[in-house]
Amino acid sequence: MSKAIHSQYTIRFSDCDPAGHLNNAKYVEYFLNAREDHVKIRYGMSMSNFYQGNNAWVVASHQIQYALPAPHGAQVIIHSCMVQCRDNGMIVEFWMTDLEGKTMYALMQSDFAYVNLKSLQKANHEEALVKKIEGSIDEIDLKASLQRRMLARLKEFRNKI
Repeated sequence: MSKAIHSQYTIRFSDCDPAGHLNNAKYVEYFLNAREDHVKIRYGMSMSNFYQGNNAWVVASHQIQYALPAPHGAQVIIHSCMVQCRDNGMIVEFWMTDLEGKTMYALMQSDFAYVNLKSLQKANHEEALVKKIEGSIDEIDLKASLQRRMLARLKEFRNKI
């Protein structure tokens, strides 16, 4: 069973390309904004407060697989979950579907490094933080292609509704 959390969003006109589809770069923005909401809901952590500390997560990389264009005005569900936690980082997976879970728009995997904000060197997660996030990792096959995982996520979501 997935440990993902999700929330609903509307595709905004100002975020679309001339064809009326969500601009490719905006998927990343939507996913990261959703994750900020999800972290607050799941862990009770405000990212603005978190980044006032000594250490924080920074993006090391994103991989994204687009399936279909998300049209202007569409109501979508953005899902996110941590799929790997290391001493000094984590991998989070995001995916966007329509409300019914019949259409998958995109899936993104992001690798976040945990760094000291002053030195910008990698840092290990604090023990209190590890305790807060343990049990919320969604075990998946990270060797599977994004396309294969996209299909698995869509199938799992459809089975829930």
